[in-house]
Amino acid sequence: VGVDVAHAAGAQHRGPADGFTPDAWRRVTATQLDAPFFLSTAIHRAGEAAGAPGSHVFIGSLTSLIGLPNMAAYGAAKSGILGVVRSLSVEWARSGTRVNAIAPGYFLTRQTAGLLADPVVKARVDARIPMGRLGVARDLAGVAVFLLSDAAGYITGQVLPVDGGWLGA
Repeated sequence: VGVDVAHAAGAQHRGPADGFTPDAWRRVTATQLDAPFFLSTAIHRAGEAAGAPGSHVFIGSLTSLIGLPNMAAYGAAKSGILGVVRSLSVEWARSGTRVNAIAPGYFLTRQTAGLLADPVVKARVDARIPMGRLGVARDLAGVAVFLLSDAAGYITGQVLPVDGGWLGA
């Protein structure tokens, strides 16, 4: 039995890039990029010491793959997650530890609640999603369980979008 982990931390700062303060940038990147990286490396060391490789699932975002306005720090951190996933997956593969990412599209969360409370924005987002709805927790749960399971035993270094078809449209 391995040491498995799925990262799901959240921090957001919406606004034009030229208005970001260094503190806002650091808060978002520390939560979204630094914390998952250092947590995974600590868990991996413990797993290695116990002879228990595992599976690490990072949470990326649509902004790992595309640009969205007013989200520079978030987009940078979530893009960085994919670099971490690719690097760790190669570095840890021989030990049997797998590293992958999920890239959720729009889900109603504390981070998106304010944005999606605007009916014009919500209608625009819904219209852009081919499935015509926001994601819900169960849409992510199965993907995370799969990536953490032995069924994904030969998958590492990958990102799986869970976006209702956003990227396919």
